Formats: sequence, C-alpha cells, structure tokens
Amino acid sequence: MRYTTNLTQGKLLAKFLLNPLDIERMNPSIWRGSAHHFDNRGGNFPPCRMGIPGLYQTGACTAPGGSISGLPGRNTAQVVLQDQELDLKEVVARATEAAGQRKP
Repeated sequence: MRYTTNLTQGKLLAKFLLNPLDIERMNPSIWRGSAHHFDNRGGNFPPCRMGIPGLYQTGACTAPGGSISGLPGRNTAQVVLQDQELDLKEVVARATEAAGQRKP
C-alpha cells in the first residue's frame, strides 16, 4: 500500500497468498520449481499457430519452453512472418538498415 496511491486496508476485498510449494502443487509443469514452466518429459509443445487463422500464441509453454531465452517469441514471430510470406532474416536486416540510416 505504501507503493500505490489511494489504497487502504478498507479497500481490500481479499488476500490470496501462495508459496512456491503451493504453486507446484497447482501446476505439475512447475515440478520442483522448474524455471522453464513446462513438462519436457514428452516433448509436447502446443503449436504457435492456433485453430483460428491469424491467431497465434507464444510464451513459456510454446517451443522451446520458458525461461528467459526469448526463443518462444522469436519462433512465433517467425511463423507469423512466414504466414505473411516474409522472411525473418530479411525483415531484421531491413529494420537494422533503416535504424542505421536514422542515426546522425
């Protein structure tokens, strides 16, 4: 409450606290507190493309899994670009070139 404005005890409706063991019990993918947030025993990852055209997903549960690599987002971006008949490397090269031209 000391970090927000206009929040007092009287405005709180409830509290919900979890410790790491509680979270592990609720989500078997976080077995022993896995920072990767997925169960890699089966190698099953949901696809980036969903069943609705133009709908994509990314995050800790899409290939190659969570952590801080950024790879799920990169892989999904690559799929989105492929669906638009674009190449990730070409798009990055164009963006890098355009950024270089804007520099003084």
